[in-house]
Amino acid sequence: MKRVLLVVFLVIFTMAIVPSLAQEKIVFGATGLQEDQFTRVLINGYRDKAKELGIEILTSNSQSSIEKETESINNFLEAGASAMIIEPVSPDASVAMAKRVHDMGIPVFACAIPINGDFVFASSINDNIDLGSSTGREAIKFLDEKYGREKEIKCAILAFDSQDPYGSAGRVDGFKDTVVDFNINYVARQDGFMPDSAVIVATDILTANPDIDIIYCANEGGVIGAVNAVKAAKKDGQVFVFGVDCSVQICDMLLAEDNVCQAVTAQDPYAQGQYAVQTMYDYVVDGKEPLEQHKKVDCILVARSDPDGVVAFADNWKARSGE
Repeated sequence: MKRVLLVVFLVIFTMAIVPSLAQEKIVFGATGLQEDQFTRVLINGYRDKAKELGIEILTSNSQSSIEKETESINNFLEAGASAMIIEPVSPDASVAMAKRVHDMGIPVFACAIPINGDFVFASSINDNIDLGSSTGREAIKFLDEKYGREKEIKCAILAFDSQDPYGSAGRVDGFKDTVVDFNINYVARQDGFMPDSAVIVATDILTANPDIDIIYCANEGGVIGAVNAVKAAKKDGQVFVFGVDCSVQICDMLLAEDNVCQAVTAQDPYAQGQYAVQTMYDYVVDGKEPLEQHKKVDCILVARSDPDGVVAFADNWKARSGE
C-alpha cells in the first residue's frame, strides 16, 4: 500500500514540476549595427536559427550609436537574456558594456566586428584585410586590361573611418596593398558610408578631380553612393567602382549595361547570425565549447566578369532577406 502511495505521489509531483520547466523560455539578446541590408540579413539569421531551436531572441538595431546599443543591451538584461550577441558599434566603444555583461556571468558573442577584450566568449569575424584584398585581386585583372602597369591611375576612396577606424583601415589597406604594382595616385579619401551622404561626397570628389579613373568603396553604402554619383555626372565608361559588401541593389549595378560597378567582395551575414545563435545555444544549454572560438568568415567575390555568379548571389540574398 505504501509503495502504491509513493508511486502516486511521484507521478503527481512530476506532473507538477515538468510543466513549469517546459514553460521556462531561453532568451538571447542580439544587436545589429545599422539600417543596411547586411544587418537586416544578419538579424534574419538570428531569428531563423532561434525559431529552429525553440528559443526566444530579442533583437535591436543600435543605428551606430553607443547609447542606443547600451540601452538595447540593458533591455535584454532586464528581460532575462542568458546570452548576448553583439554586432558592436566599434571594437573599442562597445567594450565597457560587453564587459559588464560578461561580469554578470552572461557569455558574449562578437558578431561581424570584433570587441577588443579577452573576455569575449566567441566570435564570427569578417577579416577586413581579406575583404579588401579579394576585391583588389579582381581589380588587378581589370586594371591590367584597361590601363596597364605604367599609366598613372587616379583613385578616390570612400571609407568609414569615423564609424569604425579598425574595420575601415583594414578594408582600404587590403585593397591598396594588393594593387601595389600599379601606378595609382590616391587623390582623395573621405568618409562616405551611407548611400545618401556617399553620393554627395563622391559627387564633390568627382567635381574636384574630373580625371579620376576608379573609386574604391569600403562598404555597401559607399558603393551605392559612388555608382549613383558617377551616373549622375554622366561619367559612365570613364569612372569605375570597386568595393566591399553586396546586396541585391549592388548586384543590379554589377549587371547594368552602364559598366560602372565592376566588383565587390561580399560576406554571408545570414550564416553568421545562425552560427552565433547556434554557438551560444550549444554552450548555454549543453555546456559545449565552440570547436572554433574565433571563427574567420570566408570572402565571396561578386564581379561583373562572372554574371552567373552575380545572379546566384542575388537569388540567395533575396531568399534570406525576404525581399
